Amino acid sequence: MRKLQFLISFLFLTSYFIFVTSVFAHLVGQPPFFKVNGIYADIYNVSSTSLADFNLPQDIVKENFLVGENINFEIDAPVLPVPEEILKQSEFSWDFGDGTKGVGLKNTHVYKKTGSYIVKVEVSAGGQTPQILQTTLINIVPDKNYQLPKAVISVNGWSGTGDPTKEFLETKFDKDFNFDGSKSISSSKITEYIWDFGDQTSGTGVMVTHRYDTNPYAVFPVLRIKTEDGFIADSMVQIKEGNPATNPLGYFQNRANNPLMGTSL
Repeated sequence: MRKLQFLISFLFLTSYFIFVTSVFAHLVGQPPFFKVNGIYADIYNVSSTSLADFNLPQDIVKENFLVGENINFEIDAPVLPVPEEILKQSEFSWDFGDGTKGVGLKNTHVYKKTGSYIVKVEVSAGGQTPQILQTTLINIVPDKNYQLPKAVISVNGWSGTGDPTKEFLETKFDKDFNFDGSKSISSSKITEYIWDFGDQTSGTGVMVTHRYDTNPYAVFPVLRIKTEDGFIADSMVQIKEGNPATNPLGYFQNRANNPLMGTSL
């Protein structure tokens, strides 16, 4: 009976962020449990990707840090939805994204170069295969005034605010979609534009054209930019099936004011 309880608790813990069709950062209503210098990390601005190999962080650290700073990382164990006896038997392994490793519920780390790093924590117990528990983006900047890059997506001339829960592009899927990342902002040269079109296909380049093979009703394309000094930034928009606007230029309406409407093109 105890072995069964252990297995169920471990599976619940390690399946915390697993979904079938997409890789999601968080479950709805999940309490925060990852702390950096005593402060819980924020939920990342991009919630999901359709690509299994897209290294999407679950959280982002609120504060930016400098090279050489001591940074304290902690898993707030009492918040995790498993019995204490299971946590005691679990092994937590850390990858700080710069080639260094750690173990346990707490770690202190110092980064030697500027850039964006994704900290990964895996958990294993009872001989089970290690599973990802947490991934968090942290930015190590050259100075505290450094402006981090911002990815901006335009689709067929339309640009959202970066919050697909509040607005979307409403259109027909029986056409080509022109994706444009040229409005993205960076303090240094952008060296890569990586696209997830939301249908398990991808592309690269500042401007790309994509046609959806089937009508997916709704997709959530993601753009990741990478800079020459090692930083990344992601953005997501929503495209959904709808009737084109009678105005050939389309129209805009914030879905926060009218949840039934978006931008039609």
